[in-house]
This record gives sequence, C-alpha cells and structure tokens, in this order.
Amino acid sequence: MQPGKSGVVSLYFSNCSESIDTHYVHISKVIEQLWNYCSPKFA
Repeated sequence: MQPGKSGVVSLYFSNCSESIDTHYVHISKVIEQLWNYCSPKFA
C-alpha cells in the first residue's frame, strides 16, 4: 500500500470516527447490494 493512500485512509477514519456506526451501516448496505447482485452468478 502506498504511504499517501494509507494517510488518506487514516485521515478519513479519524474524521469519521464520531459517526463510525453510520458509516458501518452504509458499508454493510453496499456490501449487501453487491452480494445480491453477484449471488445469482454463484447459484
């Protein structure tokens, strides 16, 4: 991983730490949508 990219990620998480629950729910919904989109291919 590039130092610049990890720095951006660290900054992102430090800025969003107060609302990490909201971000986690959002990420979970995105993952769920991706899984629902891809699951027929694996069925």
